[in-house]
Amino acid sequence: MINKLLPLFCILIMIGCTVQRIPTNEREEIKVYFSSTDLVNTNPDSGIWFTKIKKSEDDYVQCHKIFNGENNIRLQEPNLPWAINVRGEDYLHMRYCDEYRNEDVYVKYDIQGKVCALFISGDTSGKIKSGGKQAYHYGGGLFGVIMKDEDKWGKNWKNAKTEKFKILIINTTRINPRTEKPYKKHLSKLLSKKNFNEQLNTNYTKKEIENFSFEKIVEIIEEINASD
Repeated sequence: MINKLLPLFCILIMIGCTVQRIPTNEREEIKVYFSSTDLVNTNPDSGIWFTKIKKSEDDYVQCHKIFNGENNIRLQEPNLPWAINVRGEDYLHMRYCDEYRNEDVYVKYDIQGKVCALFISGDTSGKIKSGGKQAYHYGGGLFGVIMKDEDKWGKNWKNAKTEKFKILIINTTRINPRTEKPYKKHLSKLLSKKNFNEQLNTNYTKKEIENFSFEKIVEIIEEINASD
């Protein structure tokens, strides 16, 4: 009997020790969105959740562990949230982003709705632009050079002041072709001239897209979000 209870006892000790790493006075109560649909509908999970904010700036919060406040159990994959709400502000998880993947960082997008958009410029926090340890960085050699050049091409958008922006897009209306249902956790993608129509479900010509300004793209996204 003792041998059977020992593994359970060890698990309980591990859980307890993990929770104790966040002192009560450092716990931040948050709201959790487990899917993109929940965020779009402003429908956070009804449970009690808390974390510790390790670092924050105007455009992101950094927190690694999220706990269920009812049983003090830490969230693990595949149940990690798609977004969280901290002090009344929504932040999207950068683990669901190829180019700027970071499992510790949640980002405040500039536009939220059916299409979410993050404007990346020189003013964007380095924590966001650098990504995390699992970001998809390309190494040296010919392949790395090709990918770096391709990454630069068509992904910069100029505003009226000729300032350059990259636009990270999440289109929550996109359908999974395998299941013909909406994705539960959509990925962020950099909007480019090549993938413009695919990412925004639009039908512009190549010439129109090449001439789009940053302001025009913002207008298009806002029109999509305002439509039924």
